[in-house]
Amino acid sequence: MTTVALAWAIGNVLYHFISHYYPVTESMFGVYLLSAVVVAPFFRFGRIDDWRTASKQLFLMVIYHITSAIAYAWSNPNDVTAVLTLSIFMTPILAYFMTGKQFHKLQLLLILLWSFTGIVCLVQPPILFFEETTFTRYNLFGYALAVIATLARSLLIIYQNQEKVDEISMTFWTPTVVSVIFGSKSMFGDHNWDFSLEPVLLIVAIAILYQIGTFCSFAGWARTDPMISALVYQTQMVFTFLFAFLVGVEEDTGIVKVGGIILVLSSVCTYQIIDHWQTSAQIEHEIKSYKLLEDEEGDLVSLLHTRSITELTGNSSFRHFR
Repeated sequence: MTTVALAWAIGNVLYHFISHYYPVTESMFGVYLLSAVVVAPFFRFGRIDDWRTASKQLFLMVIYHITSAIAYAWSNPNDVTAVLTLSIFMTPILAYFMTGKQFHKLQLLLILLWSFTGIVCLVQPPILFFEETTFTRYNLFGYALAVIATLARSLLIIYQNQEKVDEISMTFWTPTVVSVIFGSKSMFGDHNWDFSLEPVLLIVAIAILYQIGTFCSFAGWARTDPMISALVYQTQMVFTFLFAFLVGVEEDTGIVKVGGIILVLSSVCTYQIIDHWQTSAQIEHEIKSYKLLEDEEGDLVSLLHTRSITELTGNSSFRHFR
């Protein structure tokens, strides 16, 4: 899951540069079309056993990509990022109602508030930091799309953890469907493509990074507890900030943002350590219970081997009738 966060973070920062060359629709079409081409050599038909289950996850993944992309285009990116991080609250709630998963509620709430505080300090959304924000129907609609993207992603984490659909198949079909949707829209507009070396190389790099992130997402969600998946995803914001700073996109490196990084990373590490301790204690308890049951069964067998029938029946007398 850390690989997912790192790949998508670098891809998102590089996508910032693509926006200087192409509009959102055309750039998304190019990135996802090339993403499908990149993964095509590894794709094989017949790896999906249940298409009903796969179609459900594919629909959610496509919704997540499209709504998040439009939200970033129409609303303040920092506000959208803050909305998307709400998945750390939404995922455990959905997991509780959908799978009956139990949590240590107070411990979970404190960890989530700890992580969310770090994210807020890091992205500093204007709407929460009382900066001037102009509300239009477009950016309000963008916020609504960000909420939909958050819900779709939380559902994906839970479904894939339960259903474990083939990762390569989903990695191929997701960009294919998204590119068809964005391509259909691009057909009805004017095109002004720039095929110079720099934007082409950027699109290739973004496509590869997005596919690495998508594949590792489905693989990680299938093998990792949904709460840990949602929490580790928050490190994407940290990687995004660090990489943006390295390439000169991010210039504000104040103490508040540094504190946000520390809070996010420490919350993720703390939850994983506590989860490891609790899992180890539970396994140890189950082993002790199994050994105790095994010892009781051994004592009963020993009793049957060492005592006579008369002793076991309380010295009762029997008569044999023909």
